[in-house]
Amino acid sequence: MNALRVGVVCHEILAEKVNINCVEEIIRRKVSKLLLSYTDSERIIDKVKLLLIPFLKSAQYSEINDYAKFYNEFEINKIVENYYFTGIIDRLIVKDDKIIIADYKTNNVNLQNIDSKIEYYTPQLKFYAYLAGSYFGWEKDIYIKLLFLAIPDYLHYIKVERKEIEGLVEELKQIINNIRGNHYISNTKNCVLCMYNNICKESILNKR
Repeated sequence: MNALRVGVVCHEILAEKVNINCVEEIIRRKVSKLLLSYTDSERIIDKVKLLLIPFLKSAQYSEINDYAKFYNEFEINKIVENYYFTGIIDRLIVKDDKIIIADYKTNNVNLQNIDSKIEYYTPQLKFYAYLAGSYFGWEKDIYIKLLFLAIPDYLHYIKVERKEIEGLVEELKQIINNIRGNHYISNTKNCVLCMYNNICKESILNKR
């Protein structure tokens, strides 16, 4: 639960224009709204400071702030056939020739597990790329950027092609059809990362 609260506070602050000299005061104000005990509040404040302050001082954060036109927490909704798709993009940067989708991640990551984290989150960003391409037009190149606050200077920035994005959407349609038909297929590949792995009967972690 604390990890979720840390993530919420970080995202709320990153959605605003932040003065690095006032960031600790801002963190305390945000955490106070959670109405937690003093001990829990201080624990979350320390975790947010540990993640957020180095990131705000990083080259990655400076780079995404240099663009003239960007949107924070940008929501896009799209109906395709009888499917309703929606997504909220942490930071959407729009230029004449390209779109950059930046997504903040506040979970525990290090250089040993970062490749698996990138693999896990990439479909989410490709889905956002589909929404952005549909909204702003496919004539722009689309790039995705994963920003891990725990490793503030780590760069994961790739161009995604429309063909692979649309392939992902077809997979999503199939998943939705399966859910609508009460036909559920276990995907044990991501059990380690899933928040329900301790209660799921299909989790490979519970079958060891």
